[in-house]
Amino acid sequence: MMDNLELRPLSLDDVLRANAWRNKQLAMLRTSRPLTTEQQMEFYQRVVCDRSASARFWGVWCGVEFIGLVGIENIQWENRIGEISLITDLPQHQEGALRLILNAGFNSLNLRNLYTEVYDCSPRQKFWFDQFNNYNGATLARLPERKFYNGYYYDGQYINFNREAFA
Repeated sequence: MMDNLELRPLSLDDVLRANAWRNKQLAMLRTSRPLTTEQQMEFYQRVVCDRSASARFWGVWCGVEFIGLVGIENIQWENRIGEISLITDLPQHQEGALRLILNAGFNSLNLRNLYTEVYDCSPRQKFWFDQFNNYNGATLARLPERKFYNGYYYDGQYINFNREAFA
């Protein structure tokens, strides 16, 4: 199924649909608050539609089905780095969506390093460690007490993917 995936421009409806997925996955996000429809509408106007924003976002599609919202945030053009954002409807779409965003970042945006941070409380921790272990040239650093969630501080792991190792 991963071979059928492609990136397409996002519509406001896509962003609002992804918001429902996002709000069910608060343990993995930098902030632990759900976003409202109005906040997502503002994000769409301020980030997705603004070519001068320091982020680029796309929808992930499998045929006619919208299955994810991916992006690269906090892009530093002078340093050629950016942070991966990955929200999918189902866990089985994560690996294909990650491959698409790495390809877009390295081969379309000409970035050299793409990174993410995964928290110990995240249900996606195994997915990200598997990607780290399967990706030649990825680096990992442990960062203490990076996320406060449900009354506790959790460590994070910073994972960096390098362009030269992408095949």
